[in-house]
Amino acid sequence: SAMVFLLLVTRAIMLVVASFRHTTHIRLTESGLSITEWKPVVGMLPPMTEEEWQKEFELYKASPEFRQRDSSKFTLSDFKQIFFWEWFHRVLGRVCGAALVLPYLYFARKKYIPQRAHPRLLGLVVLLGLQGCIGWIMVASGLKHENFKDGSRVRVSHYRLTLHLGAAFALYTGTLWTALNFLHPVPAAARGSVAFD
Repeated sequence: SAMVFLLLVTRAIMLVVASFRHTTHIRLTESGLSITEWKPVVGMLPPMTEEEWQKEFELYKASPEFRQRDSSKFTLSDFKQIFFWEWFHRVLGRVCGAALVLPYLYFARKKYIPQRAHPRLLGLVVLLGLQGCIGWIMVASGLKHENFKDGSRVRVSHYRLTLHLGAAFALYTGTLWTALNFLHPVPAAARGSVAFD
């Protein structure tokens, strides 16, 4: 059972790494501000009808970033492309959450997880939830017109971007550290507060 849990934690690590890689596409395609609302639950599904797509496009048209684009050349088809990258990034974050939270809840209920591992695993779950919140706070900084009244290029706050990236690194490191503790338990003689029974 511990090995199964380890495999699931390892899968969560791989998903976090995939999220890191996908973030480069977000930056290169400048699609991070294409979704102007945060819907943690109902946002799993993309627009399904032409009317829904048009509604999302109108929301984007009201954003500071769209006003700096060459709007005469930016079509609904162009919007769908950048929307996809940001939507997929958010879905990947939710999948990372499910890959960490669901196995944890199951194995915790079955009492397969050492007691000393619970605080760290709970901390990772909380950090994962915070990562989503930090991501939205970061995006929101690029949606406020008053931040760009001087005509400066639309960007998210670099402080919030750094916080978002730092939280992602912390999540990756914490998950990897936890997996390694399960894979190679520290001998009892050397065991400290960081080791599991």
